[in-house]
Amino acid sequence: MPAILAGVTTTDASSAEDLRVELDQLFDAAGVDGFVHARDIDSDASAGHHAEEPVLLASTRKIALLLELERGLAAGEWDPMERLRLSASSPKLVGFGIPQLQDEVEISLRDLAVLMISVSDNQATGLIAARVGADRVNATLRELGFGDFVFRHPTYQSAAHDTAEPFARPELGAHATAIASTGLLAAIWRGEAGTPAACAEVRRVLATQVWPHRLRAGFRDEVRVAGKTGSFMGWKNEAGVAEFPEGGRYAIAVFTRLRQPPEEMRATAQDLVIGPAAAAAVAWLRERQGA
Repeated sequence: MPAILAGVTTTDASSAEDLRVELDQLFDAAGVDGFVHARDIDSDASAGHHAEEPVLLASTRKIALLLELERGLAAGEWDPMERLRLSASSPKLVGFGIPQLQDEVEISLRDLAVLMISVSDNQATGLIAARVGADRVNATLRELGFGDFVFRHPTYQSAAHDTAEPFARPELGAHATAIASTGLLAAIWRGEAGTPAACAEVRRVLATQVWPHRLRAGFRDEVRVAGKTGSFMGWKNEAGVAEFPEGGRYAIAVFTRLRQPPEEMRATAQDLVIGPAAAAAVAWLRERQGA
């Protein structure tokens, strides 16, 4: 599939093919299928690779949940300082953050949101999802024009004990396209996805993510990167925004799927291809914009 071009003027007819070849080589070397979209937030110029195909979001879906929570908090529907208490005997989910703690936890609703993004805390995600509701998240996504971005909790609705199912059928879980993912991020960064306060808080929280091995790894230290990773049953992803100090901000989504159903979660090459793929798409755009 050729790269998708929108709003970019180029006299080099082979340039899109060059980007496609570069991305294919990166993904082939990592043993994955790749789905990429990069969007200039201010001009909407974009480039992509398999960007209209459905992908499994995994924890990348938490961007939409965070947005709807912040919209509700900004509207005064919930108190951001409301305290939630989890006893030491509460069932613990797999993952980082609260699931790793042994004692009773008391935390505010707004701080749960930070844990949900910064360390992808699944316990925090469950509490927020129970409060907000998937139907409400999806209604907002449709209202904003991103109906191809579908939030579900948990990330995959079936038993998921068959690892081949989420691997092959992303549309049965929380799913999107790379194009819808960058569109949602661009709307947040432009302040169009909610009130200015809600969008600003989403941007702030997405910047707290601690994982540096995916999108962050594709850009020099001076580039500010904020986003959300996702990993589930052969899928490793990240969607986020890179802001260059000399100007230019880009919404980026990179989704990768192992070409064989996974035997285990660790796949280092798959992790490490996300940053270079993101960087290649953004560099392609910046070169054609004279940046």
